[in-house]
Amino acid sequence: RKAPSPATNALPPAAPLPPQPAAMTPVSLVAPPAAAASGRLAAGLVAVAIAAHRLYRWRFGGPRGVPYVAGHWLFGPLPEILAAIASCRVHDWWWSCHRTYGKTVALALPLQPVRVCTTDPRNVEHMLKTRFDNYIKGTYFNDRLADLLGS
Repeated sequence: RKAPSPATNALPPAAPLPPQPAAMTPVSLVAPPAAAASGRLAAGLVAVAIAAHRLYRWRFGGPRGVPYVAGHWLFGPLPEILAAIASCRVHDWWWSCHRTYGKTVALALPLQPVRVCTTDPRNVEHMLKTRFDNYIKGTYFNDRLADLLGS
């Protein structure tokens, strides 16, 4: 007996398969370790820079002999101020600072110049009369209070 030829047993040629979509990879909601590490590094560098700025300002800048309002090591009294603003009690907060620290206090906020607030009449007289030229007021202040304080 003769073996069948391959052409007689062969199936009809199949149609080409349609292109398959690219395999979908699951999206991870967790940052890759390198991205998470770089984010932590950036946050750490910002915290170190702010702390170094505050240390420099504490050592070399700002008023001497004036008590500073205590607060968070990095943000200063900013959280307390924001809470006072939210409860509409900013003046009460300032008054409590003066009761605690004295008639003249310094306020250091992050990335802001040191602010000095006084309720001492001698200091007010010194700033507005005795040494008026020593305290730069700026154009906004001068424009609005020129009639009261002079030019």
